[in-house]
Amino acid sequence: MTVPSIEQLVVDYIRRLERAASTLPPDARADLIEKIREHIDTAKEAGTVSEEAGKRTLPDRLGQPEAVVASEDWWIASIDRIQGAANDLHGAIESVMDALYEARNRRLAGVGDLDIAKGLVARGGRETRLGPTVAFREFEAALTDCRASMIRALVDEEHMTFTDVGELIGVTRQMVARLYRRAGGSDPASEGGDES
Repeated sequence: MTVPSIEQLVVDYIRRLERAASTLPPDARADLIEKIREHIDTAKEAGTVSEEAGKRTLPDRLGQPEAVVASEDWWIASIDRIQGAANDLHGAIESVMDALYEARNRRLAGVGDLDIAKGLVARGGRETRLGPTVAFREFEAALTDCRASMIRALVDEEHMTFTDVGELIGVTRQMVARLYRRAGGSDPASEGGDES
């Protein structure tokens, strides 16, 4: 069995990357592929792939193409962030409910108020009680950031106006403008563009 050359490994990796990146907008796809090519060229020039073992593992060290693309796709990154925040929120609510169920069971067993209160404090007290609030704020922020990124994509990539986006998602043009700015965009109307 012949070990492929570093050049063949790179060609194969880029081909897989291009296939995986087909879901990205054309500019983002081109930028990602160029960034990966530059990374590979830099590694080759630095001599980090001079050994035969290094040649075989270079594409593997970059990550699976699907994972690389997922990290570049704002939809996937946003949804992953929302999922993580939802998991944190679920865990925070479970912590509160576990503490309360324990307090309930202790009350049913005849334990007094002071001992129940001490038990709740021992299970995290204020931190446990506020955990769901903090986690919900992160969940809400993740949702809002996703919404803002969607608006930016609709305006920048789909060339929709703020008014059209507002009608599509059921909010005012002003809300669209605020969310667009939140996602790092500058209001096209303030730059002389036609937004009506």
